Amino acid sequence: MSSFSSSKKQKITLSFPQFEQLSDDTVLSILAFVGDVPYEPPCIDRAEDGQSTLTSVLPYISKKIHSILEDSEYLWKLALERLVRNDPHWKCGLQQYIFEHNDTKGENSISHVENNFSSGSDLLNESIRVLRYSDRLKQPEGVICSKFLHQRIFKWVLIRTHSWKIKSPLFYMPGRTKLGERFGLHLFEPRYRTLIAEIMAPFPASERGGEPITSTPKPTFIYANRSRLGIGTIATIVEVVVCRIYQDGTADVILEPSAYARIEKVQERPNAGQLWEAVAVKLQRFETHETDQSSDHLDL
Repeated sequence: MSSFSSSKKQKITLSFPQFEQLSDDTVLSILAFVGDVPYEPPCIDRAEDGQSTLTSVLPYISKKIHSILEDSEYLWKLALERLVRNDPHWKCGLQQYIFEHNDTKGENSISHVENNFSSGSDLLNESIRVLRYSDRLKQPEGVICSKFLHQRIFKWVLIRTHSWKIKSPLFYMPGRTKLGERFGLHLFEPRYRTLIAEIMAPFPASERGGEPITSTPKPTFIYANRSRLGIGTIATIVEVVVCRIYQDGTADVILEPSAYARIEKVQERPNAGQLWEAVAVKLQRFETHETDQSSDHLDL
């Protein structure tokens, strides 16, 4: 009688006893097809807590796999190459890593990095070279810590690219801004009453009542100060340094521009009185300088 026609369901256990006989290289080739890292599809749903098959699944399948993953940088290199190839933010992250750490030849211009290290492999190889040089400077006897090079670079770029993104309600009004130059606003429209109430909600009542904000990080939102609002528009990230919210929900605020960002996604919130929200990616250092220099000549 077939097990499918049996009145009782039988648990089927699959096993592969020959697995332990596979060479490490063969296992590594198999893992290359199923391994992913945080913020890489298809593990994007697990990315917020830093989990992926390479970090949170595969190492616990067997001692053999755990040992291979612990000693190999190959899978991390493949993952980084995929991310650089498929996501421009990761490419920018590696370029920024080289830009900030490469002082061996005095060639620190971002254009030099972009022009000479365009492919994912070139960027990774140069990042490894820069990291090894940096390690050699830090070690008193010139000993280079060569283990987990790709993981270390991955974590640096991951933290940077993740911190570059900001999602917030959107304040939209044409105007000129300069980084570090504070300015004041009176928020009275219902949608902006919602905005300021939302971003100030986690902060002490004293800081919502007009005392200088000393909490860190400070409340932050996206100020779309260009007349054209859409994907690719440059906006300003502003920090609230003083905020007084009145009983009717209106507010007086003092804001300090802290960064420029390129809008990546923008949409109107449903049932929010025409309040928009956006996801923006902060500009790199060289783009920030160019934007700040040209801010006096904006066509608003």
